[in-house]
Amino acid sequence: MFHIALCDDDARQMQLTHRLLNNYLSLRGVAAKIWEFSNGQSLLNAMYDETFDLYLLDIVMPEMDGIDLGMALRKSDENGVIIYLTTSPDFALQGYQAKAASYLLKPVREDELFRALDDALKVISDRREQSVIVKTTDGMSRLLLDHILYVEQTERVPHYHLKDGSCVVSVTIQTSFLDIMQPLLADKRFYLCGASFVLNLHCIKSINKADVLFVGGQQTTVPRRAAAELNAAWIHYWLEGGKRL
Repeated sequence: MFHIALCDDDARQMQLTHRLLNNYLSLRGVAAKIWEFSNGQSLLNAMYDETFDLYLLDIVMPEMDGIDLGMALRKSDENGVIIYLTTSPDFALQGYQAKAASYLLKPVREDELFRALDDALKVISDRREQSVIVKTTDGMSRLLLDHILYVEQTERVPHYHLKDGSCVVSVTIQTSFLDIMQPLLADKRFYLCGASFVLNLHCIKSINKADVLFVGGQQTTVPRRAAAELNAAWIHYWLEGGKRL
């Protein structure tokens, strides 16, 4: 399922965009949840609790325009795809400074929006397909990186804790935990904490001393001596814009 944020101060235009988006999702058979925001600050506030894949943003809005909103989004989300919808062509260059994927003029033509959405969802889907192969007692399991919250080694057995609350238990490893974790650590979302933890920084909601709370409510406790470095790495990750690769 894709998470999509619409932001427009014009309620009528919001309704029109939402209808076009629903038409697209129905035609393509794509599952998505859509949030509506009438101003940029409400969208930024929602990002404390939600992660969005795609943003459809108006540009000409009071208080915080879409360009400023896009730049603010990039401080905490480097990977979400931004599509700008606007009545004015004057902001096109500034729009691409926020790394927007598309810039469409209102009234938006259905075919233009559908092409932009096709491109956007392909980018998101390709990213989601990144995975690792884990050997278990039942065979080989392919785990999507987006689904992994953290990995903990207990008695030389890595345990992969997933977003859905399940845990995939690997076989006993004969090499070091660091060696086994290299495919994960190649992705900047993942951080080695101490000698026996790898955590997905992108999914951490808060760190309180040695207790880690993930988006979705799952928790774990890391070694206290390594917690300060984890906290620093988490802050640095988001200051860098939440870059995944």
